Amino acid sequence: MSQDERHQRLEAATKRRDTLQRQVDRAEIRLEAARKDLSKVVEECKKKKISPAQLPEAITKLQGRFDTEMGGLEERISEAERSLAPFVEDNT
Repeated sequence: MSQDERHQRLEAATKRRDTLQRQVDRAEIRLEAARKDLSKVVEECKKKKISPAQLPEAITKLQGRFDTEMGGLEERISEAERSLAPFVEDNT
């Protein structure tokens, strides 16, 4: 193998190493941001007196409550529409 070929291999390996280092740096930045976000979520959970481990359970409970309340709201809207129908129908 010639010296030129060795030099090219060294340059290619150096570029690959540098690329990997940049990827590691970006991954570390994302990891730190994720840790900060997690910390914020844990603090919010504590403020609301919800254990972070019970968060999925709390979300399910809130979704059920939302669905129930939304069903009631939609029913009341439908009733109001039926009540108003005779007064807003086009009589042409």
